[in-house]
Amino acid sequence: MKRSSIKKTFLGIVLVLMFFYSLHIIYKKIYINVSTETIMSVTLDDVIDCKSIVIRDEDVVTGENQKFLKYCVDNGERISKDDIIAKCFDSQENAIYSVELDNIKNELENSQKIGLNDNSSRNLDFISKEINSEIRNISLKYEYLDIYKNMKKITNLLNERQNMLGSGNILSKRIEYLKSRKSELEKMINFQTQNIFSPYAGYFVNKIDGYEKVLNFEDINKFEYNNLVYEEITKSKSDEKNTIGKIIKSTKWYLLCYIPAEEIYNIQENMEVSTKFACESDYIPTKVEKITKSKDSPNSLVILSCEYMDNKLCFTRFENVFIKKSSYFGFKIPKDSLQMFEDNGVVYKGIYVKNGANLMFKKIDIVYSGDNFVIAQSPESDNENNEKSLINGDMAVIRGKNLYDGKCVL
Repeated sequence: MKRSSIKKTFLGIVLVLMFFYSLHIIYKKIYINVSTETIMSVTLDDVIDCKSIVIRDEDVVTGENQKFLKYCVDNGERISKDDIIAKCFDSQENAIYSVELDNIKNELENSQKIGLNDNSSRNLDFISKEINSEIRNISLKYEYLDIYKNMKKITNLLNERQNMLGSGNILSKRIEYLKSRKSELEKMINFQTQNIFSPYAGYFVNKIDGYEKVLNFEDINKFEYNNLVYEEITKSKSDEKNTIGKIIKSTKWYLLCYIPAEEIYNIQENMEVSTKFACESDYIPTKVEKITKSKDSPNSLVILSCEYMDNKLCFTRFENVFIKKSSYFGFKIPKDSLQMFEDNGVVYKGIYVKNGANLMFKKIDIVYSGDNFVIAQSPESDNENNEKSLINGDMAVIRGKNLYDGKCVL
């Protein structure tokens, strides 16, 4: 009997202990335990992705029976009025030989300079670093012309390095070959060529797309949405013949951007925005010239102006662009962690973070609000107090009961 009574007593004690332990676990789970998420500082760009049309002040250059051309300027290169933009040859062979002759003259000049170099001004290690740098640059190039220029630089640097290593005999043989080939080409080429001069000053482009005169450049800011409908412009391509290229006469050009009406918030006329094309790796500076809304279309028209030009942008016409309205810097905080805290009758917005075994309330100023997060910064008054200001790695409480400043959590 005694043994049975002891067992029952022991079992009762165990059950009571388990009951209170369960209550403790439930209490801890509901009132003490909290779920957290680590916050970090970020930079968020407010960007619009939209379709666009590039409008420039450009005139087509034409010529009769200009079949075998050698261009004397690169695409996107700035030229003056009456500069030679191309030479016309009577045969394809003469045009090819002329290009080869120019390349040989250039290589010969560089090789002769290397041969005369006393090697006292440049270091061998420095030249090797230059070679490696140019090789890396090739992998970042997309245009044939850019790659070709890099390869020429590498060839010159390799010749210079070889000459410094005492292999001048190889360079001398190369110079002799270049001189011999130069003489051969000069005898083979018929130099009775016709020069083609630029009628204007501006940027030269050796191809046209048929949209050069689709809109009057001077009146672009006067048009309303109905004059600038995207679909109508794309159907207005003209068929030009005997074209040599075109001259972009003005440094300023326009970008017609078709943006959903609900996305043009925070965009105002005369404000500066950054714009990125697919062909460019970086944003370029642009200015909002005009905003036109349409009653019949879900899109609004934003006209941007720009004065930046290079050998890629000079070819763009219809392309999607990214418009950066603004950038926000701060801490990315889940909306689930936002709380209100009252101190001396004043209500503050902020978050609870785990500070060791306790909670600490940190005030925040929200600079941007997304769907399920905000970008926030510490108030200026708290920036001097490192303990109360937000820092990378703060563990923000996203779930918990009965939260208060100083609460012990395990």
